[in-house]
Amino acid sequence: MGRKNVVYVGHDDGHYGQKLAIEPGVVSHCPITKDALDPSAIFEFMMPSRVAIGAIAGNAVLETDDKNVYEVTYVLGATTVTERYTVVGEEASSLQVMDTRSKEFPVSGGLIALIYHSLYLAGLGGKEVNLTTGLPYDRFYLPGGLKNDELINRKTKHILSAKVRNLNPKVVLPIIVDHQVAPEGVVGHVDMLVSDLGKINHEYFSNLKLAPIGFVDIGGNTTDVVVIKQGGVDMDHQRSFTITAGGLHVETDIEKDLRSQTHPDIKLDPGYILPRSTMEQLARTGKIRMRGKTIDLSDSLVTPAKRTQATRIMNDIRAKMKGANDLDGIFLIGGGSLLLADEIKNQMSEDTNITLVENGEFANARGMLKKTLYLDMDEA
Repeated sequence: MGRKNVVYVGHDDGHYGQKLAIEPGVVSHCPITKDALDPSAIFEFMMPSRVAIGAIAGNAVLETDDKNVYEVTYVLGATTVTERYTVVGEEASSLQVMDTRSKEFPVSGGLIALIYHSLYLAGLGGKEVNLTTGLPYDRFYLPGGLKNDELINRKTKHILSAKVRNLNPKVVLPIIVDHQVAPEGVVGHVDMLVSDLGKINHEYFSNLKLAPIGFVDIGGNTTDVVVIKQGGVDMDHQRSFTITAGGLHVETDIEKDLRSQTHPDIKLDPGYILPRSTMEQLARTGKIRMRGKTIDLSDSLVTPAKRTQATRIMNDIRAKMKGANDLDGIFLIGGGSLLLADEIKNQMSEDTNITLVENGEFANARGMLKKTLYLDMDEA
């Protein structure tokens, strides 16, 4: 188990949402619903990845009563910078937020603010935290399967060395005392292999002894395809890769087509920027609220956009994986799996054993936690 008084957290700091998996027994009640939590189960918590540059809520100079404004000091190249960020909630969802899809976002001050605020909202204020975050497969590994040590070390130090202050002096933040980086998608295998309390899943392990197993991790900006070799000792780097496709691309396609709609109640000025929360809801539900009316765009707009992303993913899988018939099964995980699972399944061959993992949007976070808590620990 973990070190005494240190809380272990798997943190999937995704483009779409901050997804946390907190070791069992630490948080007794859900901070949102106040319901009692099962002390033998991992606590899962999610917050949207919406952060704006600057102290937008409250006063930009003086201390504020809001709890979502942060001052972050971190190293950018050879320079130490101090910046302020506002983590954007539903009440201010129309604000312009940072694009989490940029390659520099994993080492930005905005990510630091999101991580600390999500840990705070999850009930870990004042606690020491051993944190594990992730990188997409093609950013964690170099061609040929070597680790991308430069980026891994950069992100590790970026989060661990940052100095963070909430502008509300009453807010007690968590203290990150250790930080590791894990490969997204790959840790989906760890999630399937080990239970919440560290016990081996013998059914899964028995199947893995017979044949390789695949994971399709659909995120917001990227989709990782990972093949675990038969026996589970290593992964097949020749058949593992990252695709630039996912849930946020569905939203982008929808927004582009939404502007050309001929529906009488949909008229968008060229310069009007649709709130991120509006696009999230439209992608999830197929419906949008405009001019006092709820408009159903499922068939005309949303389903075709989902199908386009699913087709892009499947075309790459067919081209790069060179078939999946030898796999014992394929597991769908990641936040985008809920959005695209039906379309992916429709395009898979009928003889492919494909499973949408329960609470699959938290599979990476759970796998990160389990890897650090149960598989990497030096028991001494």
